[in-house]
Amino acid sequence: MRGALETLAAERLQERALFLGFVEDPGLVYAALDLLVAPSRLEGVPLVLNEAASHGVPVIASDLPGIRSATLEGATAVLVPAGDAHTLAGAIQRLRDDESARARLIEEARRHASSTFAEDAMVERYADLLDPDWRARPAPR
Repeated sequence: MRGALETLAAERLQERALFLGFVEDPGLVYAALDLLVAPSRLEGVPLVLNEAASHGVPVIASDLPGIRSATLEGATAVLVPAGDAHTLAGAIQRLRDDESARARLIEEARRHASSTFAEDAMVERYADLLDPDWRARPAPR
């Protein structure tokens, strides 16, 4: 569907949409963003939310269970009802116009991502899930 989407984007968005495909260093893309908008209708726990947070990009996303589990509404992301274009547009405009709100989201999202989704924290949570008694055993030699 890429061709059809590129044609539609060219018609409706002029030159404001880019279809990058695979990017070796996504940090370069995040550095160019003012805001990440993830208007999903179905979603698990998207890695892009944590990537955006770690790169200092504020997030607006659909209020879906997986997204809700990875964010703190109003603190690390702005969540809007899935499929509600009017509310989504309003949230985008509010964050575009409110520099202090963007700064607060960025700061809290970075803190949350580094403490909750850091590799060490994730490994410990997986270990707790797979073997709740692992901490009580002596460390292997």
